[in-house]
Amino acid sequence: MTNDSAAVIVAGGGGRRLGSPVGGKAAVLLGGQSLLQRVVAAVSDAIPRLVIVKAAGQSLPPLATGPGVIIDVVDDSQPGGGPLAAVVDGMRFLAASRRPPAGCLLASCDLPQLSAGVVRYLLEVSLSHRAEAWAVPQVAGHPQPLVSVMPLSLLPTVEQYLGLGRRDLRGLMEAVPTRLVDEAALRGLDPDLASFLDIDTASDLATIGRRSDTPPPAEA
Repeated sequence: MTNDSAAVIVAGGGGRRLGSPVGGKAAVLLGGQSLLQRVVAAVSDAIPRLVIVKAAGQSLPPLATGPGVIIDVVDDSQPGGGPLAAVVDGMRFLAASRRPPAGCLLASCDLPQLSAGVVRYLLEVSLSHRAEAWAVPQVAGHPQPLVSVMPLSLLPTVEQYLGLGRRDLRGLMEAVPTRLVDEAALRGLDPDLASFLDIDTASDLATIGRRSDTPPPAEA
């Protein structure tokens, strides 16, 4: 099933609340690894095809992957357009490829404890029976659109939504078919739901650093 999938990783954030580090949030180190590397490691263990969307002129940190993993890098077409515009850029790149995938994992680069087991489960939920719905986890009552799986077939609707000037990912859930994934099922794979802990501030970085100073596991 993962052979019919690809990942879009949003990496263009400047990390202003982290002091605007060189290379943006993607280059911030945790446990000796960049945030982007940690996400790439988890995602590529489940999906061998990744598209990283970065800001124009942004230098990404070095990335290491296993054999057979393909990483493409594209620039934001709308500087300052936010995560949704970056998601559309990544999905457009995949739609124009020789073998467009059926489903796209959407992830931000600031999820250092993302689990490949969670990624695989979301792919199964989204792509089972060729479901045409966006699989969005709900954690503590809050949807998590940047750890989700969207069928590539929904791209035209997402483009239309963006063209209306809408940039809010959660609002998009009302515009496309959406299937909420209950956290109870996710806890079986990730008991602490650490996959959904993102890093926005230095305090977040310190807190997650205390929880773990090793790369995220391939499986929960």
